[in-house]
Parts: sequence; C-alpha cells; structure tokens
Amino acid sequence: MAETKQIVFPGEVIESGDIKPRNGVYKNRGGRYCSQYFGTIQKGDDYIDVVPFTGHYFPRRGDKVIGKIIEIGPSMWTVDINSPYMNLMHMNDTPWKMSSGDIKKYLGIGDYIYAKVMTLNEIRESWLTIKDVGLRKLEGGHIISVPAPKVPRIIGKGGSNGKSHKRAYWNKDRDRSEWSHMD
Repeated sequence: MAETKQIVFPGEVIESGDIKPRNGVYKNRGGRYCSQYFGTIQKGDDYIDVVPFTGHYFPRRGDKVIGKIIEIGPSMWTVDINSPYMNLMHMNDTPWKMSSGDIKKYLGIGDYIYAKVMTLNEIRESWLTIKDVGLRKLEGGHIISVPAPKVPRIIGKGGSNGKSHKRAYWNKDRDRSEWSHMD
C-alpha cells in the first residue's frame, strides 16, 4: 500500500519530536513548530520539511539542478533554475579553458546545463558549477517540467520507468522536478 503523506495548512502545528525542523517550518510565539505553506510533510532521518504544492525552488548547497542560460556577461552566465533569486556560473566553474569575452562560444542563451549549487550568499544568490563528475551542458534531448506530485508516477515503482532510458537526469527537489531524457 502506498504511503500517505500528511497535508498541512499554513499555521498548522507540526509535531517534530526530536527531528530538526528545516524548510517551510517556523516556531510560533508559543514555541511550537508550524507549517509555513500549504503542502505535505517530508521527514528525513534528522529533519522535517514542509514541501509546498506550488511555489519557487529555493536552492541549497549541493543540490543538483537543471538550468537554462538566460544572460551572458563577460566572464559569467546567469542561469534560470526556477528560483526567485539570481543564479550565476563563473567561467572558472566549467571544465573549459577560456578567456573573458568569448564565453558565449561554450554556452549560449537558451542552452541547458546539469549543474550543482556550489555556494549561496547572504542574499540567497547561488553560484553553480559544472566542474564535477556527471555535470555538463545538456544536448540532444528534451526538458520537461513536472509537478512534484507526479514524479513518482513517471519514475515508476523502484525506478522501473527511469531504467528504460539510456541517460536521464532527474532534478527532484522540494518545490519542483524536471526531467531531461537524453537519447
């Protein structure tokens, strides 16, 4: 039988026990933890999150993301990862040797990348890298955006549907999921 996820409303008290509250959870005046969003509770070994049904993606260090190049500067790219904050990638965070000014030869506007969130600053801007194993420019496939609740149906039981593809990149995050099927 499938596991039923608990649906919570904004302001609803969440019993966290000994688990550390993280995203989508706040402490009210009475010292109790409450949901910040209308969504589902997601528990890990040592944390509890509330995953909103709708909204933007808020990156965390180490997240792997699919992003679209939307702007090119002299030495960096601006990347859309469906976050309300700025997401940048410097030319030194790619596997290519290049000089300032000719970076559009490597990644142009509209190109997609599979990247990792390297750092976040105090205003929630994230810095991305494709200088790691498996990270790269995505070519020759399709990018689709999938609402998070539909991802399990596409993946299938035990990942059975995903195994039928030669290469598939899943970006299954707290607020949204994307899939790129590479032939």
